[in-house]
Amino acid sequence: MLSHAESGEHYSSVTWSSYGKEYIKIDPDKPLDQLEREAFDQALATKYTGEPDNTPSDETALVAGMASKETIEHHRTALQAQAKHLQVLGRFLERKRHELSSILSEKQSQIERISKVIDIIELYLGVHEEVVQFQEGPSADPSEPITLRQQILYMDEEVGNIESGGWDFRNIEDFDNWLADDDHYKKMAPEEKCVVVFKPRRYGKNYGEDPFFNAAVNEENKRSYFLIRNGTNLYRICTNLSVYERLFPSEDEMTKLSEHVREDFFRRDEAEDKMQKYARNALMLQGLIERTTIFAPVPEGLNIMQPDTYGSAIRFIRDDEAALPDGSLRYRDWKKKLNAEIGVGSRILFAGFFHGEGYAGRHSYSNFNYDRFNFRPPCMPDKGVYQVKRIDEERRSDEPAFVCHFNPKDTVYPRGYWGSSGERKKAIPFCLYRGDAFVLNYDSISLEDVEYYIESRIEREDYLDILPTLRTLRKMRLKELKHERGLIARLVLELGDRKRRGEVEAAVEWWKTKNKWKRPIAKDDAKAIRMIRKKLGIK
Repeated sequence: MLSHAESGEHYSSVTWSSYGKEYIKIDPDKPLDQLEREAFDQALATKYTGEPDNTPSDETALVAGMASKETIEHHRTALQAQAKHLQVLGRFLERKRHELSSILSEKQSQIERISKVIDIIELYLGVHEEVVQFQEGPSADPSEPITLRQQILYMDEEVGNIESGGWDFRNIEDFDNWLADDDHYKKMAPEEKCVVVFKPRRYGKNYGEDPFFNAAVNEENKRSYFLIRNGTNLYRICTNLSVYERLFPSEDEMTKLSEHVREDFFRRDEAEDKMQKYARNALMLQGLIERTTIFAPVPEGLNIMQPDTYGSAIRFIRDDEAALPDGSLRYRDWKKKLNAEIGVGSRILFAGFFHGEGYAGRHSYSNFNYDRFNFRPPCMPDKGVYQVKRIDEERRSDEPAFVCHFNPKDTVYPRGYWGSSGERKKAIPFCLYRGDAFVLNYDSISLEDVEYYIESRIEREDYLDILPTLRTLRKMRLKELKHERGLIARLVLELGDRKRRGEVEAAVEWWKTKNKWKRPIAKDDAKAIRMIRKKLGIK
């Protein structure tokens, strides 16, 4: 038996003659690719060469091993050689796979870069642009700057139509008409030459039970539209451009994005991507300036991408960064403050459990006590003003329930077999809560506050909660005030002094709210007039 050095094998006693042909001689003058190819060809050409007659089967392997150790060693060596050939083949294929993957990755990167360039060119040229002019008239004065408004608005919130859960992408042409009617466009685009981005809806709408269909259709509600005003000319433009959070970055955002690009390695790609999105918005507008007459006339050489060309021709309105313009409370805080004063005897505005299709607020038969109605829920109470009869502290753990009464005038069926059915005669209880979107403390609200929050565009995000409640309240309040104005005018006439009108109004309010059980004037005109006249000193 040969030594390890003589055999050339460190882990075996196989002879060189039986193993030598499996090595590949390397020519140092040949390129690596050629050597790999030769190794690959040799691995493919080399096959297992054991004699067929002597190939051990499952049944004879042990017998052959016991008869001839040399035969088993021969087969083992041949299998090892074949395994090495397969290893050579595998390494070659793995190397080629990496090479092809690298080539594919590079080509994909090139394709992505080329696609971005094509998208930019198409965006500038308006290839996928749809321009609709839905109002025509005189253009703005040439001295008027192009005003870019930062905030993204939402069509359904601007209109405030609560029917069927609000407008959606199917109402785009209706929105054109709404903007043109009664100069509604001046609220969205108040400047003479103005650009505003809007989308059909902030929140999705329910189009059925299929979640995939819902998601697909709601993509249309996320599409970005540009409303452009030039004097009284109005344009609606739709492209394949998606405007995300705002038309141009806030001051704080721009500072942070620049810092990430310079210093934050981990967020650099994210920051650069966001800056590119803002740049695409500017490029689209620049294309409109240069290839259309929508903004005409504009100064020569004006370029949104280059601030040194602005002069007085471009103005930025950072309305997405502004806080409330006055000291008024946000609607939620105002409502919370009002409803905190609700107690026994208070009058509550109930605007109805349902605000239309798609309304996501609380509505439930749990507002009723099933035990009292044979587990059959009654008709829902109508919208209106109800008085709190008592407070139930145990019905819910998070907040007390205000128990009010109403009579639905439905048919009552007797329990068991005795008695006859008939119209309900006694009022039945139902519960309301401070946190309900459709509940307000009626006697603590001024009509001025109601009008303020109805018209407030800052609060429009929650218009499906706010507008149904406030519009119902305004309607009822105006009806009640109409009756009160007649009484006030009569009392002022009796006093013979118009300057005392404020005193009369205060006396009327005193009569309505002085007792624990609040009441309208119309509930008891004779008694109200008698007590108010006494307070005013009228005999």
